[in-house]
Amino acid sequence: MNNQQRRKLDRQLLEILRDPEAFSIASKFFKEEQQPQISTEPIARVERLGRVLPFLGLALSLGNWLYVVMNPEPNFIFGSCLLFGTLVFLLLAVWESFEWKTNVKVIAAVCSLIVFVCLDGVWHMQRLTQERRKIQELQQAKLRETYKLLTAQMDYSPQDDPISAVFKYFNGGEEPITVTGMSFISNTLRFGRFDIGGDHFFVNSHSVVVDIGGNGHSEPVISHWFMHKIRLEPTPPFTCADIQIIVTYRLNSLPNVPQQKPFRFITSKKGNNNLRWLAEDVGSTDDFCKDPAFQDL
Repeated sequence: MNNQQRRKLDRQLLEILRDPEAFSIASKFFKEEQQPQISTEPIARVERLGRVLPFLGLALSLGNWLYVVMNPEPNFIFGSCLLFGTLVFLLLAVWESFEWKTNVKVIAAVCSLIVFVCLDGVWHMQRLTQERRKIQELQQAKLRETYKLLTAQMDYSPQDDPISAVFKYFNGGEEPITVTGMSFISNTLRFGRFDIGGDHFFVNSHSVVVDIGGNGHSEPVISHWFMHKIRLEPTPPFTCADIQIIVTYRLNSLPNVPQQKPFRFITSKKGNNNLRWLAEDVGSTDDFCKDPAFQDL
């Protein structure tokens, strides 16, 4: 553009600006051009953060749930940190979504802290309940196994008088036990023509520790009873017995949980009229001393 054309353009611009309306529009245009542009980038960043925080909180919440479900024994501190992070991100998301005053934000933070304490406390109580249930199940399994594997027999030699037999017990379980006592119940004791039953006395009153695979025994059961109860002269012959011996014991690992196991023994005649001891079912109601077929076994 040469000088002549520029002067011509300036004259045209002056003529246009002489019009008040055109001058007003031009002044407004140049003022807007001079004002600095306000960047919207920080606002957009805050909005993106407000949209991202709920997803982060949701991800932490799902991660917390997945950690509890997949891990059979979750770490309480780690799980609590996940839960706390979830609530913090959700709180920040709410703060970015609403234009709250400072006091309202403080109240929301306090409420979130209360929610965290309640949820964390409930989870902690559930964990304690599960741990107690596992411990109880383990204890019950130990008790059942020891009860099942605690066996007994009447110990005597075939040449001996059955009245001198001792009660011998064996601990076949995986836990040492302490036998705290044994009691004797006579269902039927037959001496000659005399039938005696329903008597009860303690065989042992002192504690005996029985290790795994160990055993213990009582004093002669029938002879002990015989010395204290029978006052007949001459002594009638011993012909039949149906007795129960109840062993009271405790597992050494569970000293505050007393247990009892009953054993039942009866005598049966051999062909030469000698007696032998046999173990029988405790729950049976049969009177074996009055059963001729059984006595001839």
